Parts: sequence; C-alpha cells; structure tokens
Amino acid sequence: MFTYINENFLHAPSADLSRDTVKVLLNVMLAQAQEVFLEKQIADQKKVGLLAKLASQAGSLYAQVMDGVQENVNKAIFDKAWLIFVQVSDSVSGIRPPEHVR
Repeated sequence: MFTYINENFLHAPSADLSRDTVKVLLNVMLAQAQEVFLEKQIADQKKVGLLAKLASQAGSLYAQVMDGVQENVNKAIFDKAWLIFVQVSDSVSGIRPPEHVR
C-alpha cells in the first residue's frame, strides 16, 4: 500500500503523503512486523539463539527509523508520541533477556 502511494502520488496532496514520510511509515510498519514475529516465536518457545537474532533485528529496524520519525515530529507531521513509541520499541526489542523464554 505504501509503495503504491509513493509510486502514484508524484505531488503529494498533503505533507503526510510525501515520499519521505511514506517511506518512514513503511519502515515503521516493517519494524512492527518484525517485533510481532519475535513475540510469536517467544510464545512458541523457540531457541534463545534465534530469539536473540530476531530481537536484534527488530531493534535495528527501529533504530533505522528513528531519524525519519524525529524529522517528521520536527516538521509537525507526526505527533511526538510516534517518536516515544519508536524509542521505547528500539530499547525493548534489542534487549530481550532470556528469562522471557519459558
């Protein structure tokens, strides 16, 4: 959906549909999907090594979108809550302790 918007709206009708903003939204969605996949693997009691890799990837994805979200907050396109969400998700996703695995 975000790719379609980026390819078909050459002149965005509003700032929240600009190419850069849509790209940030796409990357936030990708990070969230990785986090959900991680949570599913934790629930399925997968091996700690796999969980560590998945957690690291989720944290890395959130870290990658941090600047884009910050830029959109500064431009008043995103609410500051978006930045707080990404910061917390980055912190939590990258440091899942083994005790989450039962």
